[in-house]
Amino acid sequence: MQLYSPVPDEFLAHAKMAARIMILIGVLAILLPFYFGLFSVLILGGAVLASGILGVAYNWQLARLGVDSGAKLAPWLFVLLGFLLLTTPKLTLSVAGLIIGTGLMASGAMGWLAEKHTGQPSVLWQLRHVITGIFGLVLILSGAAGTAWLIGVFFGLNMLIAGVSLWMTLTAGNPMS
Repeated sequence: MQLYSPVPDEFLAHAKMAARIMILIGVLAILLPFYFGLFSVLILGGAVLASGILGVAYNWQLARLGVDSGAKLAPWLFVLLGFLLLTTPKLTLSVAGLIIGTGLMASGAMGWLAEKHTGQPSVLWQLRHVITGIFGLVLILSGAAGTAWLIGVFFGLNMLIAGVSLWMTLTAGNPMS
């Protein structure tokens, strides 16, 4: 969270509390990454399901008024997708892990080949590409747990850094205090 303007004195305590909560959530997500990753899929599933239900209701209202929306199937697909995300979050995470892992493996292989053809390949850059490919393979082999771990850790690091940044900004000298 980036502050673009000074915080008034009467809101400083609230802003510091927000920073503490962000830091706590970040640490918890890093310590319990699988649960935070799984929870993120459930939140996404709920949002997609709600969007689909609203779309179906909207189309139903349009039909009652005699208006053809033209998009009758899309809201039902959102309902189906939201239902699947909510009922099979581990499958969703496994598919995401497969896609991300395959991308990392391809990136590692292509980077390694490109580095090899430069004429003077850097051992460190080649090692980086090999590690990227291995990380992709590990992610694929770990399935849902690996993907949930990855999402949880990245979310946790993001929240922790944002909270610490906000705290440092607030305590380093607020021009309005």
